[in-house]
Amino acid sequence: MRVALALVYIAVLHGIVALALLRPDLIDAQRWRASWLQPEPSAYGAQSHRLFRAIDADAAPGRLLLVGDSQLQRLDTAALDLPAYNFAAGGDTMRDVARRIADYRQPGEAKAVVLWAGVNDLLRGRDPEAVRAAFEQAEAAIPAPTPIRLVSIAPVGAKPPRRDLQRAIARTNALLAQACRARCRFVDVTAGLAGADGALRPAYDSGDGLHLNRAGGLVVAGAINGLPVAAR
Repeated sequence: MRVALALVYIAVLHGIVALALLRPDLIDAQRWRASWLQPEPSAYGAQSHRLFRAIDADAAPGRLLLVGDSQLQRLDTAALDLPAYNFAAGGDTMRDVARRIADYRQPGEAKAVVLWAGVNDLLRGRDPEAVRAAFEQAEAAIPAPTPIRLVSIAPVGAKPPRRDLQRAIARTNALLAQACRARCRFVDVTAGLAGADGALRPAYDSGDGLHLNRAGGLVVAGAINGLPVAAR
């Protein structure tokens, strides 16, 4: 019996290795689907929030406020036209953003609030409609008339293939664009970052197919720059 179990174990193990070599996209998809097991917010996100609240308590008015996930956290704020406080935290979902932003004073004093999140919601298995609902909660937490700049979810790399994720991103961006009205401006960076196949251009890929490198971040910064802000 033990010999039989050992043989089954070895066969399954070899099958997983073969699948990883032949279909890395499937392994990648399952790895990200397992992200729902991680706490939300993460320990890092909770720690970052405490730090941001301390900064927010003594922050100067009249700057941009950036709130989002690791894409925005990695953005070179020196490339922005205006000085900014970057309250983005890696791993954050749009739901996290909605929760966090309600705790800050800066949204009522900033020249504009830049939001960039949503891909982590999709990786956790949420549908595009849930991302839109979370954005609407975040929007409601930002006092009027502070302008809002909502950046579209960036395309992901072609390798490994993430076709389901690409479709979910496209659908989410369409819903966010519809929800972004009045004082909100939707900053669609898809055309600037994607190649002819709709995937993230290799020139803007940090190497993992998900995050932008500095060159990609400069494309986003350029799209944010020049948009109207509050006179503060």
